[in-house]
Amino acid sequence: TNWKISANLVDATAWRYLERLDLTDTQITRLPKLPPTLKHLVLSENPQLNLGPDEERPTLLPLLEAFACASTSLNSEALKILTAASIKSGSLKRLTIGDRIVNPNVGLVKEEFPPCETLEELSLASMILNDRTALEIVSLYPNLKMLDISATHITGVAVKAFVSMGLKWLKINECDRISADAVEWARGKDIEIIHNLLSRGVRVRGAARFADSVFGSS
Repeated sequence: TNWKISANLVDATAWRYLERLDLTDTQITRLPKLPPTLKHLVLSENPQLNLGPDEERPTLLPLLEAFACASTSLNSEALKILTAASIKSGSLKRLTIGDRIVNPNVGLVKEEFPPCETLEELSLASMILNDRTALEIVSLYPNLKMLDISATHITGVAVKAFVSMGLKWLKINECDRISADAVEWARGKDIEIIHNLLSRGVRVRGAARFADSVFGSS
């Protein structure tokens, strides 16, 4: 984490029993070669990281339980390729996929986000999402328990819907379109609410990068 990796391609396949790999903010630009034993993979905070059309497809990761690619340039195709085997095997539990550019020519949520019945934790923080799109995305994960949807454009309408879906934990920091009444109503239910209006020094991402996103319309 936080190291600059100068190699053109990270090859982790020599670690045949590797279960956790964290490459946060290492300035990688290409997907590493990965062993199929991985259970936790973090690629976040690498804004130039993508999967080029001519690049070799990554190894299947059927044991993957947690995947994070927030603040990268990985698109929906890469996300689906990396998670397909773990979704099929029922292993995937946690996704951190916010603060990414989505394809402005794709209007269907299912084409941007892979459905998964086993997913329990999801972060969509710092994406330009309105109520309708946020609810469509969350509906792809019927067993979701924890959701971070901070720094988005949702309102109390979505908050009430999330409560009715059975979520147990909801983080809505920097969501200035949610009224205080909606927050207090949610806190009176069987759900833990994390809510701060001000960033308090935390860098707010997404506004410029997602201006042309398909999810940018309200």
